[in-house]
Amino acid sequence: MFARKQGVLVAGGLLAAFAAGILLGRTIAPDSGSREAPNSQPVISAETRGQQPRRPFQERRSDNAERPEAEETKEFAYRRLRLDTGTDAPKACLQFNRELNDGGDVDYGDFVRVTPADGSAIEVDGTSLCLTGLEFDKDYKVRLRAGLPSAKGE
Repeated sequence: MFARKQGVLVAGGLLAAFAAGILLGRTIAPDSGSREAPNSQPVISAETRGQQPRRPFQERRSDNAERPEAEETKEFAYRRLRLDTGTDAPKACLQFNRELNDGGDVDYGDFVRVTPADGSAIEVDGTSLCLTGLEFDKDYKVRLRAGLPSAKGE
């Protein structure tokens, strides 16, 4: 009996808190109940719609606008990671700033350590060194060892 009364009191308290939240929300943002944009505030004020942006960072650039170029290093270097998750087995590709030797002369497995080591394979394609045989929902640690060569031996 006591547990039932306690449950009713907790439920009543939750309902009261919910109602108070609704009332408070309407007093803080009274125009947020409109049908066009329920429960939201406009990001751009009504006065600036259709006008030019007031600050330079708000301006949109055209598709052919000048963009900053990637910083080119003089040495062979790792650039970024690209993940391909569009297939049944994910693939992680390490991107470099120079071409890799894809002729089979270099065993890149000697220069790449994957933890946990569960049979991932290495593919080389242009500037990409891709790890295949990975699994979804599993964390991997990849370590590149010193001496990993480019196609020109850098």
